[in-house]
Amino acid sequence: MKNLFLFLLFPFTLGAQSSNSLLWEISGNGMESPSYVFGTYHLITSTFIDSFPVIMQSLQKTKAIVGELVIDASVQQKVMDASVMKDSSLDQLMSAEDYKLVADYFKEQVGMELSFFKKMKPVIISTFFYTPIVKKNKGTAMDIYFQEKGKEGGKEVLGLETVDDQIKTLFGGMSLKRQADMLVKSVKEKDKTQREMLKMDSCYRRGDLDCLANGIKDDDSYSVDEMEQLLYSRNANWIKELPEMMKKRPLFIAVGAGHLPGDKGLLNLLAQQGFTIKKVPLN
Repeated sequence: MKNLFLFLLFPFTLGAQSSNSLLWEISGNGMESPSYVFGTYHLITSTFIDSFPVIMQSLQKTKAIVGELVIDASVQQKVMDASVMKDSSLDQLMSAEDYKLVADYFKEQVGMELSFFKKMKPVIISTFFYTPIVKKNKGTAMDIYFQEKGKEGGKEVLGLETVDDQIKTLFGGMSLKRQADMLVKSVKEKDKTQREMLKMDSCYRRGDLDCLANGIKDDDSYSVDEMEQLLYSRNANWIKELPEMMKKRPLFIAVGAGHLPGDKGLLNLLAQQGFTIKKVPLN
């Protein structure tokens, strides 16, 4: 964590220039050309990117694309393999009443029987509930889109993590029972879950990082330790690599927007390293 002076100063510095942006220029500290950090959102597609030309203009100024990991078919297959439970099933992890509750909601949202997927880990089942939203958003998932555009432009594509790191993050920090309990809770509180999701969607579309940070802070779905593993310990690992990576060539860094704001967010951590952080307005 930053020293006390920067801890107090940087949030107010951001506030003074408004933290309403998803795109930030990173300069100084020995860099010959600036790099850019963009916060992605997994439920919004490339059509959002196409609405703001400055995003791709910034990407074109860089020499390499950096994502949370390099996404390809082998990575997706490895994640799918890790998504399957070998010694348990959904109906064994929850009561019959809770299983029926989840199954009915799954049928309503996805249009399929949960029994076909009961060997999949509960955290994966949760992602199916976003299917109606994803279907409404035409285009390519943001993280994949940036990497595809980078490859088309002859740019190197790099990852901050390996697929094994991501699998550990997704599945390693919670027991199957804990995942199942969270799944049941999200269905029982589906109206609240929907409201929170719509709020976060609105925060993102406005580029309001303060709003995103508050949403993360107020989310009681995860324990402090779980949130540390999902976001902040990963940020701490990434900041060990990014300074040297940026000094070698200008980067376009596209990671989940939740990693950017807050005292332990990437923007703060980059400021701590001595970089100059400048908002790039999308409009």
